[in-house]
Amino acid sequence: FPHMFPFKYCCKDWSFTQGRIASNSFLRNTTIGVLQYCFVQPLMAIITFILHISHCHCYGEGEFSYKVGYPYIAFIRSLSQTWAIYCLVLFYLALKKQPLESDGYQLFTTIRPIPKFLCIKGVVFFTYWQSVIIAGLVYLNWIKPTATWSTNSIAVGLQDILICIEMFFAAIAHCYAF
Repeated sequence: FPHMFPFKYCCKDWSFTQGRIASNSFLRNTTIGVLQYCFVQPLMAIITFILHISHCHCYGEGEFSYKVGYPYIAFIRSLSQTWAIYCLVLFYLALKKQPLESDGYQLFTTIRPIPKFLCIKGVVFFTYWQSVIIAGLVYLNWIKPTATWSTNSIAVGLQDILICIEMFFAAIAHCYAF
């Protein structure tokens, strides 16, 4: 199966005929690509927790400095999410190319994967990037402290209220998708 831009320039095509064993197997590589996110995210959460409790200002929430862990963890999470979503999109495109009369295609259209995919991945991806953008606004000093609220408190409160509003719309979308 051919890769999409920009991965077509750095990845070999994945084969359907190799089964799950070969290193260039489509099913093997898309499965690993999606499931790696399930290991990377908890690992990044554990590292974040350890850096938070270390009392050495090692995490640096919202700081884009090479001396703290936040930008590295954000970068690793971004790569992991991007690769997982890319593999899901490849899997979708491969399923969509099945013959229309096949049982696989009929099941594929019955379960309506696109709304489900957009709901789940949209919530995860959007809330993550929203937190990075808010951290960037704090870093750029666009979010300023007030007499009663610190910059970090405002950023956390902003993130929390936005997530509450978004989850209302996500709940409506989930009712449609599922």
